[in-house]
Amino acid sequence: MAEPKDARFRKLFGDEPLAEAPEFSLLPRYYDTLMRDVPYRMWVNYIVDLLWRLDSTFRFRRVLELACGTGMVALEFARKGCHIVGVDIVEGMVAVARRKPLRWG
Repeated sequence: MAEPKDARFRKLFGDEPLAEAPEFSLLPRYYDTLMRDVPYRMWVNYIVDLLWRLDSTFRFRRVLELACGTGMVALEFARKGCHIVGVDIVEGMVAVARRKPLRWG
């Protein structure tokens, strides 16, 4: 008889929710330093240019970012005048993202 899917998942990842695992607790504090060389602005400009090429009348003002991390991509979209909703499985990452607009404008 096949093992239930949730039992296989627990064997691989344990019973603790992934986002609350100890290895994720320090990540929000150091994530921006680790990712400082990532060209977030270039990524966002590429997405905007791509959408513009697909439909020159397209004007988006709302963006849902999944796995938003500390909000660097969201911040770039906000600078373009978009309303952002970001979600991430690691609550600490979202907490860092929420503080950025206050610090960075």
